[in-house]
Amino acid sequence: MFLLLVSTLMFPFRIVSTSRMDIIYQDGLERQAFELMKNGENIMKRVEGLLGIKLKDRLKVYIVRNGDIANAYADPLDNVIVIYPNDLQPEDFIPSYNNWVDYVFSHEYTHILLGRNYERWLNVFRIFGDVVPPAIHNQHVPMYLHEGLAIEFDWETIKRIIHNIREPFTRFSEAVEKACKKDFRDLTKRWLKHTPATHFEEFIKVDGNVRKPIFDSGKVYFMLKDDFGRSGIYTFDGENANPVILEPSIVDFSVKDGKLVFIKRLSTPEGYVNHVFTKEKNMVGKNFVSVDWYGDRLIGVKQLENGLRNVVIFHNGREETILEGSESFVPLQVTSDGEDAALLAKSKGAVDIFLLKDGKIYNLTNDKFTEAFPLLRNGALTFSKEINGETHIFKIDLATGEIEEFGEGVEATIYGKTILKTIFKNGRYRLFIDKKSKRVGKVALHETVVDTVSDHGVSLRGVKTHIPVVG
Repeated sequence: MFLLLVSTLMFPFRIVSTSRMDIIYQDGLERQAFELMKNGENIMKRVEGLLGIKLKDRLKVYIVRNGDIANAYADPLDNVIVIYPNDLQPEDFIPSYNNWVDYVFSHEYTHILLGRNYERWLNVFRIFGDVVPPAIHNQHVPMYLHEGLAIEFDWETIKRIIHNIREPFTRFSEAVEKACKKDFRDLTKRWLKHTPATHFEEFIKVDGNVRKPIFDSGKVYFMLKDDFGRSGIYTFDGENANPVILEPSIVDFSVKDGKLVFIKRLSTPEGYVNHVFTKEKNMVGKNFVSVDWYGDRLIGVKQLENGLRNVVIFHNGREETILEGSESFVPLQVTSDGEDAALLAKSKGAVDIFLLKDGKIYNLTNDKFTEAFPLLRNGALTFSKEINGETHIFKIDLATGEIEEFGEGVEATIYGKTILKTIFKNGRYRLFIDKKSKRVGKVALHETVVDTVSDHGVSLRGVKTHIPVVG
């Protein structure tokens, strides 16, 4: 039975409490907080039963709005989990995620219990300062073990490993080998994160998370979000990062030929809404989750009141729906170079990138992998794809269909003959330049997934569309 307490704190935070944890959440994240309140204690019992460890102290879970990609982390020795949900929920991208908050809570609670397994040895070092026990924990319980156990193996394997590590300074390799019955060196090759190769160079060093780089008109634009959730859009001129727009809660932006638009989240009594603004801060669109330029007009993914999403072209207060979403076809992100447009969409459980060209729709990435963050510029499409737990950057030349891979990364933009890409490194999204790629195949652009049904549009597996022919 939940002991429910709702209170207002300084800043836009609220609390809901159960008998075992406090959930501190920002305004607008009520849905995620109450989902966790409803399921959290059952998840804790299940994980504790599988691991054979129980948390005696109260757990604190922070649900915070920070960035346009969902993320989370755990602090085992202080019983704290921080979850960053957002508009583009991972359950949209990955079919196996039925509920992102529940999934990530299970994952992070595994870290909490693994860390608390050594509490009685490590907390004595708090006499040297509160930061000392976590430092010792990080030294002797390496991150690749945490992530490897929490992701790679089933619950029974995790339980065996924990039970084989009775002392804090026992050789972890022996415990892992005993539990997994595999050579520790082979396991760590799979668990250790790859460090950037020599052809990687950090492009710019700034404080905060760099997101969505776009190279336009000789400048590099990017979103920058600090550790407090404050955000802005900046340019880099080769020497300095210069702010263009400083606004809280920027969700998305786009720039073409120096013309900039951005989506800003606004709080309402019912939660929040996302609206489109120009650089001059004039509102030009309501309820959009993704936006880009389509020639002199804008193209965006519009969130409807019934929960569905449409793809819309809009200009001067007029909107034209060119693709109607449904429960089986959910538009997620859209991008355009002014000639063609590309759409990231969830279709029948899979997430692929579709090309909107000459009144037809083509599936560019009809595979088992999950794509994300497409950016179409000058006939070339960059995007990321999750392969075996790692996210890699790819580029498709729409004129030739050739596909290139640029190694690990999250978001990318073409920068001359190279690319700029963000990589999550040392706790932040940082911007790198990558000069090396490899050709990995060719996409068959002629393989359309639609049939023309009338002079007014096409049909994508029952989805109504009215995509204008450009040119």
